[in-house]
Amino acid sequence: MWTSCTILFTTVLIMNVETDDSRVKQITDIVFGVQRHLYSGCVSLLLSSAPEENTSSLRLIKLLSARGIASVTLSVPMLNISRDDAECRYNRPLYVVTQGETLRLKQFAATMSLTGPTWLLFSNQSVTLESLLTDVYIPFDCLFLVAREDQKGKVTLLEVYRVNRTTPLLSLQLALWSPKFGLMWNKKSFYERRNNMHGVTLKVSAYQSPPLTELKHNVHKLEIGGMFGEVWYSLSRELNYTTDVHSPEDNAMGASSKNGTWNGIIRMLMDQVVDVAVADVTMTSRRAVVIDFSVPLILGRSCIFIRTPGSSYEALNNILAPFSSGLWFTILGAILLLAAFLSLSYHAVRSYDNTEKPDLYTVPMALFCVFEIFCQQGHDETPRSLSCRLVYWVSHVAAVVLYAAYSGALISSLALQRIVPPFRTFSGLLQHGGYQVATLASSAQFNIFDETTDETMSDIYKKLFDKSMPSTVLEGFSNLCSRSNYAFLATYSSSLPILGSLNCSVTLQQLRDTGILRRIRNSVFSIEIEESETPWTSVSLDAVTPMFIILIIGITLATLLMFLERQTVSLLQLSGKGHKAK
Repeated sequence: MWTSCTILFTTVLIMNVETDDSRVKQITDIVFGVQRHLYSGCVSLLLSSAPEENTSSLRLIKLLSARGIASVTLSVPMLNISRDDAECRYNRPLYVVTQGETLRLKQFAATMSLTGPTWLLFSNQSVTLESLLTDVYIPFDCLFLVAREDQKGKVTLLEVYRVNRTTPLLSLQLALWSPKFGLMWNKKSFYERRNNMHGVTLKVSAYQSPPLTELKHNVHKLEIGGMFGEVWYSLSRELNYTTDVHSPEDNAMGASSKNGTWNGIIRMLMDQVVDVAVADVTMTSRRAVVIDFSVPLILGRSCIFIRTPGSSYEALNNILAPFSSGLWFTILGAILLLAAFLSLSYHAVRSYDNTEKPDLYTVPMALFCVFEIFCQQGHDETPRSLSCRLVYWVSHVAAVVLYAAYSGALISSLALQRIVPPFRTFSGLLQHGGYQVATLASSAQFNIFDETTDETMSDIYKKLFDKSMPSTVLEGFSNLCSRSNYAFLATYSSSLPILGSLNCSVTLQQLRDTGILRRIRNSVFSIEIEESETPWTSVSLDAVTPMFIILIIGITLATLLMFLERQTVSLLQLSGKGHKAK
């Protein structure tokens, strides 16, 4: 009898070992297929005991290693998703969980979100999913797989999730494993499988910031208008959810204070008063720590707006700007060279012919004559020799071409209204020191200056910031047009629709998008800035002041020279009469 019992016990033991070994190989094959299909970088086995105490776990690790998959063992209490995600260099990690660890997993899910890694739970067919994952909140964006084996030896991979904490568990077959064919996957993408939120009501926060978000008060509830409102309700029709709108009491986006607290919409998200914020929330590193962001709908930048300053003209620069310094020196050299050729030709002709008058083109007279030609002036004497006339002709042609080019460039520079900004950088704004800077209260732009470690930005906040911050973009631009030396920091997207209704001039930069978002934006930003049509560009007095100064100086010098010449002639005549009298 003892012999029969021993044989029976040995047979059962061998069958259990073979069953466990087959089960481990099955799990290895499934883990390998999931890891390859989802491109997971790390595989972690969640165990309740040390791997050396569990022969099945050691066997699983060896089989995975033989297939080129490096795996580690972790205990659920020591699990840290954020740390493991950082250590996993390639894509999201894969956590493999056995049914025995479900209780510990429930405890973990009660304190931390499961979103991030991919989860693979092996469960028996006898236990229902709802009872297995009772009180486990699997978020809508979490990829949680449950492997369940049927009586035929096939394993079904179900992805399970909940729309929110109060909704029942939803499941969908993602893959089917069989010993013969391995894993056969559902061809639909993640977003195609999660395209229905089953009518759940999402609590949404928004604030008045037209045209991006506009709060519309209906009879029974608030609704969101503007560009982001259209995007949000387009998503609600596609994903089948409803909206419950809440607005912050301070109508602010949210900024952090010195003690680390937040206000506005950011605070409502942190306190889980709302699920989503439908607003133009600027993404910053500090905000990214406390809230999550969707993909950006607007790629923009913050700019400082100031009233358009008057045209800036520089007297000497206006006169000399049409030609480069090199060309001016070339013209001067050409005048000297032509004068030298004129004088040389004159003296050469005079050496063998007396057709030219004496002392007509000495070096000073030749230089003065060529200078007159370049000033478009005429002469009372015309050379008779062919060589001197050739020098005259070359001088006149060069002078006419240069005169036409100079006149055209000068008139163009006077007609073109050049707007020179008083500063181009934050350092320039600080050095100028004459502008008062403001931005929206409780905004990301305010925190840029309030929490900066940059010395320049900190000095601007301490020295130039206006203590009375505007609450809306419209109020900020109203201050910009009514107060002198006022600089307003805002984003292009929020400023664009307001600029058309202002009575002061600003500069715009066009934004480019495509597809549905572009259509929505074009309908929202349909406001066009009307510019007064002026057929002529008026040249201001300060633009031509240098010309008048040169004219006055020339007239004054000519008058002084005339008096000096008269005095010189009078003295010479008196001196001549004195000599005759003797």
